[in-house]
Amino acid sequence: MEAIRFERSELDDTIGRMGSTISSEGVSINATGLTVDGERMRGLSLGDIELEGMIGKGCSSVVRKARDKKNKVYAVKIFKIFDVHRRHQLMKEVRILFGLDCQALVHFFGAYLDDARVGVILEFMDLGSLDRVFAKRPPERIVSLILFPVLWGLAYLHFERRMHRDVKPANALVNSRGEVKLSDFGISRQVDDAARTMVGTFRYMSPERLDGADYSFEADVWSLGILALDAFDPVFATNSTPLDIVQHLKEKGNGLATAALRKHCVSTGFIRFVEACLRTNPNDRPACDALLQDPWLNAPRFWHHSDVSLDRAADLLKPWLLANLPPPTRSPPSPPFSSKYGGGGLAPDPLNQTFHGDDDDDDDDDGTYHDLAKTIQDDYDSDDDDDDASTPPS
Repeated sequence: MEAIRFERSELDDTIGRMGSTISSEGVSINATGLTVDGERMRGLSLGDIELEGMIGKGCSSVVRKARDKKNKVYAVKIFKIFDVHRRHQLMKEVRILFGLDCQALVHFFGAYLDDARVGVILEFMDLGSLDRVFAKRPPERIVSLILFPVLWGLAYLHFERRMHRDVKPANALVNSRGEVKLSDFGISRQVDDAARTMVGTFRYMSPERLDGADYSFEADVWSLGILALDAFDPVFATNSTPLDIVQHLKEKGNGLATAALRKHCVSTGFIRFVEACLRTNPNDRPACDALLQDPWLNAPRFWHHSDVSLDRAADLLKPWLLANLPPPTRSPPSPPFSSKYGGGGLAPDPLNQTFHGDDDDDDDDDGTYHDLAKTIQDDYDSDDDDDDASTPPS
């Protein structure tokens, strides 16, 4: 399916709700399904599935399991549509999902409107995210089999002139077939010129993004490098403040990967691979399609001397995943909590939160990493004065 392209003027359409339909950016959703640019999508809607229990929760949505009449399982992201900004992001994500067709991206099956809530029906990835995988500290060979499909998905997005802008372990999902797929395209962006908007997750942002400078596909490559380091040891300590991270990036420069991997028994090929992703000058970072040809990623010992492909990566990864990663159980209900970061449950880590800028194309300065770091640092300091919200009940 060919990716859909759209003009900037469509992004400025007002979001209206008329009767039982919401419309924005050429996308209309009602109880019976989805229409894009006047074309009715032959996908699933609420009448085709039966919703089950909650399997996840974010700042603006919950995720529920669902089944169709043939017992096929899906994940349904359910959004309330009262908040205009969140609604805009949702309709943008639906449009993006409609135009994507890649084995390394989470598949989109349809969307519907039900009682002021929009449900987005997605492929169910039963083993959760790479956060769970990396908590098991996989060996280097397994890391290579994980990075291959993540890179493949990024290369596809970049070929379609789209940045992901929020590459991190939580946005790469895994299933029991051994497949790894990128997800969450709500802040991705069609690229004609360089972007400047400060959106994404702070600890995975490239130096040029943190500086408020223009950025492009190379920023996704940097995020991939930080993701790769997370497989062995997060490059930033859990107690690091935002200003600590800024200073760390300045001090380490191009030696960030070497410093982080010094205590781990990894190959020089892996270190070179990550260092290439983490070059401070974005012009020095290789493109994703070039990284797919990297000798470390294609090492015959990783692939058991077989052909390199998405299907083969899944076949080789599957036994390790099933042996080390049982399907996650349903999360218990979270205690009530009201936060400036939104949503219920326990207080999220601000450094791991996705930031949403205005994503405009003007020349206004969206702020530098110093401004953003100072803002989050103030949040950290103010949270220290509140002993109730940030600590789980014992």
